[in-house]
Amino acid sequence: MGDLESLDETFWAKQYENYDFKNRNGESMNETACRMNSCIGEILGLLREGEMAAAVSHGAAICAYLTKHCRITVVNANEKTRRIQFGKETILNGKIHTPCAFVLKFERDKLVSLTYHPCVRG
Repeated sequence: MGDLESLDETFWAKQYENYDFKNRNGESMNETACRMNSCIGEILGLLREGEMAAAVSHGAAICAYLTKHCRITVVNANEKTRRIQFGKETILNGKIHTPCAFVLKFERDKLVSLTYHPCVRG
C-alpha cells in the first residue's frame, strides 16, 4: 500500500480502474500480479499430477493475481464491494469475507476453474 499518510479514500477504487496506479512507495496491481504470478507459477511447477497446494495471502494480492484471469469490477467503493467474473460466471458479487478461500484448479498450468468460499462465522 505504500505510505499510509498519503493514502486517501479514492485509492481502493483507483487501483481497479488503472492497474498501474499506486500509492507513493507502494506497488501497483500489475506489479503485485507479476509477483503473485511468479509465486503461483513456482508452486505449480513443484506439484505432481493430482497434488494440491494451499497458498495464503491477503485480498488485495489475491485480486491482483486474479486480474490476469478474471474481470474485476468495483460495485461500491465505499463498502469495498466488487464483482469477480471468471469467464461467464460471477464468482463473487460483494465483499471478500475474512477469512475465506478462493479455490483455483489448474490443468497444464492453465486456470480452468475458480470458486469462492466465504468462511462465515456463526
